Amino acid sequence: MKTPKSRPFSLYYTAVALLLWLLTLLTEQWLAKALLLWSATSVSLVASAYLFKQPQIFRKNHDGRIPGVIVWLFWPFLTAANLYNRFVRLRDKTPAVQEIKPGLFLARRLTPSDLETLKSLKISAILDATSEFDALHWSAEQADMAYLNVPVLDHQSPKPNDVLHAVNWIHGQRASNKNVVIHCALGRGRSVFLLAAYLLMLDKDKTVRDVLNEINAIRKTAGLNMAQLRSLENIHSSKKVTLYPNAWIIANPVSGGGKWPEHRKEICETLGKYYALSVLTTSEELDGQQLAKHAIESGADVIIAAGGDGTVNEVAAALRHTKIKMGIIPLGTTNALSHALWGIKAKALPVKTACETIIQGHAEAFDIGLCNEELFTLVLGIGFESRMIELANRETKNQSGQLAYLNGLFHAVSENELHKFQANFDGQGWQEMETNSLVIANSAPVFTLLAQGGGEPDARDGKLDITWLDKENSDDIVTGMLQLLLSEFNQPDNRKFQHQHVKRLQIKSESPITYSIDGEIRKAAELDISVQEKQLNILTNPSPPVSVE
Repeated sequence: MKTPKSRPFSLYYTAVALLLWLLTLLTEQWLAKALLLWSATSVSLVASAYLFKQPQIFRKNHDGRIPGVIVWLFWPFLTAANLYNRFVRLRDKTPAVQEIKPGLFLARRLTPSDLETLKSLKISAILDATSEFDALHWSAEQADMAYLNVPVLDHQSPKPNDVLHAVNWIHGQRASNKNVVIHCALGRGRSVFLLAAYLLMLDKDKTVRDVLNEINAIRKTAGLNMAQLRSLENIHSSKKVTLYPNAWIIANPVSGGGKWPEHRKEICETLGKYYALSVLTTSEELDGQQLAKHAIESGADVIIAAGGDGTVNEVAAALRHTKIKMGIIPLGTTNALSHALWGIKAKALPVKTACETIIQGHAEAFDIGLCNEELFTLVLGIGFESRMIELANRETKNQSGQLAYLNGLFHAVSENELHKFQANFDGQGWQEMETNSLVIANSAPVFTLLAQGGGEPDARDGKLDITWLDKENSDDIVTGMLQLLLSEFNQPDNRKFQHQHVKRLQIKSESPITYSIDGEIRKAAELDISVQEKQLNILTNPSPPVSVE
């Protein structure tokens, strides 16, 4: 494969700009003078971009659109570039899109007329290596089309960090079984560079020449200039372009009234700079546990639950007994677990806080609770807690958010139903219990008021926090709940609630007990509840060091 010489485009554009400035000075007709001034300014800015290697000069958005102000400013240059591109494409006999490796395609600049071709080839991911061309709004043209722009000026090379991002993005799309097309203006240089970098990362025994010859054997016009070739060889020899950790996002598209579609681009763009991302969404047929199992089988290093506490539980159920790290992006109504992990930041800046935590990569081992072999990360409740969950259905949560829970709790307290059963704490023997609120907590934020009998539960202490309201004080519920809010300031003799730390709690009743387990309603006549220590490796902020006096 012949390697053409590098052309000094910064000098070419500088010379054109100087000529335009000269013509501007010599022209007296005001309209021609204005057009020449506009053109001279446009080309001068492009020349400076080439000189200082600033492909971001055209400010392409995440969807490939060049902003209107930039289009207007650079209109003379962009118009000339588009006309030249169309002229060369008309004379080019090379197919617009070609498959180089299974699922990997090279292409010249894509237009609306190529959509049918992309569909026929089952291409659902596009990597755009141009900086000067306005891309199609792929998200509007096809809902499941993934798009990434790595801006590179024509005949120049992408920066090492951009190469790292691009090849890992390709890898993530291929891991999700998506066919990927990489394109530049003519599918000859910039796109070839990125595809070659990806293939070199997959097969480290091959040389740059080996990979380029393989590409050129299929796409005859493909080839790098000398500067691009040197850049690719330097990147390959430095071994700085490596695979990111393989992260899978399991997203619930209906959590929180549909927050995932709103935040998807932000999340994927932020995490995609540090992880090879694959995305799966839950449905009525496939829940988070099933999708997480698929991610595990596909070699995931990190699995991220993006949704509410129910989605988190489904993913957690698949991850217990594994060493895989679990991330959480709170997109539900209450997001109690993330609030317990990160405090008020989980409420104020949920997505930003979650992404920062996942990028940081620090994981700690957390306990889980089990009830009749069903996992819970937060709380199991009988009485007020379960009745509140029953009353706060999906429709009311979508309409009112967390107010749906407050309204449900108000009605539950108004009903003030007593529940009678037998309980066995840590095998100490069965005892009769009658209460209107019993909460078993593995972890719970402060707003889970009925779980605060011993202060905020800690999911790393190897025990469950059991809190219940005394039957004798069932007529004074408000005082009991206020005491729970200020539990650490109340003297034991005056408390209207009870609290214990246990590893196991057994409950039985003559009739089925209605209970909630992390927001889901269940019924059973016997409950066997236990803590399972250090079952989940959750990405979270490092715990503060324990002070030693």
